[in-house]
Amino acid sequence: MIRKAYIEGAFDLKVYNEEKKIVEDAITKLNDELTDTESCEELNFTPQDILLKRDIDYINRVKLKDEYKKRTKTWKDYTREEKSDLIMRYVDEIKLKQRNSLIIVDEILFRESICKPCNELFDKGYIDVKTPALFGNLVGELRFSNYLPEEEVGKQCWL
Repeated sequence: MIRKAYIEGAFDLKVYNEEKKIVEDAITKLNDELTDTESCEELNFTPQDILLKRDIDYINRVKLKDEYKKRTKTWKDYTREEKSDLIMRYVDEIKLKQRNSLIIVDEILFRESICKPCNELFDKGYIDVKTPALFGNLVGELRFSNYLPEEEVGKQCWL
């Protein structure tokens, strides 16, 4: 279409080259994004990777409290673009539904590369487990999880 307009004299060679460059840049950007998306499909977290990250985060949160707060972002701290990138990397599908006049998130389906190791960890008791507990006359829940065995931590640190 651009070439036809140029041939018909709608604009000169300089404008044609500028328009061509815009289109080529857009194609390059889309190809880069496609490559990023394909590499996200290949993310492969082991249960040990997740536990090690969890334990390091916990230690940093306790020992380096102020520094941890300064360096750790929560969802509200991310830009719209960063949030979009996180969703594209880790989520396969988000199902919405309408409740009265509101649209709400009904279900989030995470990528298998995230869910499988998390489920394995949960099954082994390494991810927080909520257990009903009685505190005097109050009913509540205790949250606990196991730590990764020391020999497993050693394996991960040296790989």
